[in-house]
Amino acid sequence: MFRSLRTRRIRDDAGASAVEMAILLPVLMAILFGVLEYGAYFFNRMTLSQSAREGVRLLALGSTSASAQTRATSAAAPLTGVTFPTTTICPVGAALTANATLAVRRTVNFPFPLPGLTTSTVITETAVMRCGV
Repeated sequence: MFRSLRTRRIRDDAGASAVEMAILLPVLMAILFGVLEYGAYFFNRMTLSQSAREGVRLLALGSTSASAQTRATSAAAPLTGVTFPTTTICPVGAALTANATLAVRRTVNFPFPLPGLTTSTVITETAVMRCGV
C-alpha cells in the first residue's frame, strides 16, 4: 500500500520539472545574452577610449593629424570602422595651456536587441591632452 502511494506521487510530479524549465529558461537566456551584449558594449568603449588616448598623445607632442589617426586606428586593432569626428592639433609654438583633442567614433551592431541597447549604438570616446607634455 505504501509503495503504490509513493509510486503515484512520483508519477504525478514527473512533468513539473519540464514546466519549471519552460518558465525559467527564457529568463536565464535573457540574462546570459544580456551579460554578453553588455560585455561587448563595454569592451568597445574601453578599446575606443584607449585608442583615443594613443592618438591624442601624438597630437600633444606635435605630430600630424594623419599620423595620430593612424596610431589610433592601430590601437583599436580588433575593432573596424573607426572614424574621427573631431581632431584638434596643437598650434606651432603652443603654450602649455593649449590642448590637443581627438574623438573616436564607431557604430556597434548588436545581434540581440536588449533593454537599454538597440540593435546598433554609436559609441564616441574623446581624449584631451595638454600640448607639449
